[in-house]
Amino acid sequence: MNYTKFEVIVLLDNSFANASDPRVLRTIKALLNNNISCALICFKDQNLPEFEVIENIPVFRQISPLINRPKSLISLRNFESSKIISAFNFKAVFCNDHLMLDLGSRIKQKHPETFLIYDSHEFFQDYQVEFSEKTSLTIKIKSFIWRKIEMFNERRNARKVDCFITINKSFASFFDKIFKPKQSCLSIRNIPEFTVETPLIENYNSSVFEQLEKIKNNNNIIYFGDYFKRLNGLETVFYALKKMPENTSLIIVGNDKSNEYFKQKAVELKISDRLCIISRLPHKYLKSIAVYAKIAVVPTMSYKYRQVYYSLPNKMFDSIKLELPIICSQLPEHVNIVNEFSNGILTNHENWEIASIEIAKAYSQIIDNYQYYKQNSTIANQSLEFMTEYKALITLLKTKLAIS
Repeated sequence: MNYTKFEVIVLLDNSFANASDPRVLRTIKALLNNNISCALICFKDQNLPEFEVIENIPVFRQISPLINRPKSLISLRNFESSKIISAFNFKAVFCNDHLMLDLGSRIKQKHPETFLIYDSHEFFQDYQVEFSEKTSLTIKIKSFIWRKIEMFNERRNARKVDCFITINKSFASFFDKIFKPKQSCLSIRNIPEFTVETPLIENYNSSVFEQLEKIKNNNNIIYFGDYFKRLNGLETVFYALKKMPENTSLIIVGNDKSNEYFKQKAVELKISDRLCIISRLPHKYLKSIAVYAKIAVVPTMSYKYRQVYYSLPNKMFDSIKLELPIICSQLPEHVNIVNEFSNGILTNHENWEIASIEIAKAYSQIIDNYQYYKQNSTIANQSLEFMTEYKALITLLKTKLAIS
């Protein structure tokens, strides 16, 4: 029995709690805004309803989270793909990241007429994998083998893909070289959309509001991220903060996945009282937090992975759309944006000590010339719109699916 008919079904490897994936939310909104009917099919969650409508999006939670496990390759993934086929009537499958591509490719194998779309939010063929000092050798070996299996699956499944999408032109060029698609990979950057009406943080979390109010008159810096972990460059900002005026605070938005490394680092540097750490929260509240900062930092270091060197993180576009001047590392995709809009200052991306010195100098330079950088940040915000990124995809879908 079919639930209903959709032109596109979108597959996601999480439960979409509180519309937690901004890119997926934007993608579906772009489709719906152009009269392309679609539904989201995502992971089951015992704490969430099997079906609900979120921001006009039909959300079906019916995929078993166990497909993340190696044993799922034997039969579970086939079962889940067959379940989707029996429950929905659709023309196209939109797969977010490699795990959902594996489900989508199985659907296409059973129904070859399906138009298969692969949106890779990361360059998985060169993905960053790091372990803590406490990680056992057994876990490291198992993780390495599992990663290799999934990389092989991505390459194999890519042969069935009709439309490739990724987050920037650098990654798109790698996709074209590695997967050799019939049509060049589309680049859809993670440009967010913030509504005119800003939901107030005090209504969402009063304790966070109280923290922010204590530092509201200072020239603060802010780091946006769903999570933060070691070796992503945030350490350089900690050291730079030591060189900034003492009344400057660092606001960090995101969940700490460093096993208290940053907490210990803050104690070591004696900057704990200058940190305002806010756990991950719904994306729409970032706007009401950004007013407490003067400058955003995007300190990604190049490290040893192309996945990192050619990245264009969400925090970059969050900062732009919130009209904050930016201090960011001199990575290729960062350079393109800053050179175009002069909305920030680039810093070293290879040497951690030099980077921290340059971040502190960039902070002073922006504060001393704040009106100039703020004006350019406003221009950058006005020049970048999320719907512009989706034009090529919408045109392609309407042609392939015969939608007027």
